[in-house]
Amino acid sequence: MSDHEAIGKIQGQQIGAFLGDMGCVLYIEGPSVRDVAKLRTKGMLSTKPQRVDVKSLKGDWTQNSGYQAMKSWLSLSTSRQLHVGMIAGQNDDMALGARRALEELGNLAERDAWLRLPITGCDGLPRSGQEWVRQKRMAATVISPPLVGDAIQLLASALAAGSQPPERTVVTPSSFPSLKELQKVRGQAAQTS
Repeated sequence: MSDHEAIGKIQGQQIGAFLGDMGCVLYIEGPSVRDVAKLRTKGMLSTKPQRVDVKSLKGDWTQNSGYQAMKSWLSLSTSRQLHVGMIAGQNDDMALGARRALEELGNLAERDAWLRLPITGCDGLPRSGQEWVRQKRMAATVISPPLVGDAIQLLASALAAGSQPPERTVVTPSSFPSLKELQKVRGQAAQTS
């Protein structure tokens, strides 16, 4: 199984890599009735810098829900008063949907300012999240490795040994790009400011 709390912890560390010790992040969460969303939020909150404020928006794991959440939030007069430093989605689709809403802003200066902010997601599939990072549509993602390969390996090992595989095995997520690379980019940006 995926370690969703560890996924959230990595995203909290990414938030720190982009914002430093303080700032504000718009955080698009999946449905709160799901353990996945709760665990990812718990992990993120445990590792994000203490002085980084989190403004949560609700989504349902789809690009359209990220789009609608961002569009609705932008329509609020109070959205311009909050000095948002980045946008983080609990999955890559919601993050990309939020980006799409920003791309549609009519005020070009406002649109460009929003699109300069780092946008991150989670799941990091090779043809979506990782590709969107390479295309610079997102700044980072958290890779949750596929489960099938590990499951087949566990089954093959158990059959070969004539033993019962462990009841639970979690796969380890990772940051894409690595946290070290993200911190290096932030350091370079600070030097040019």
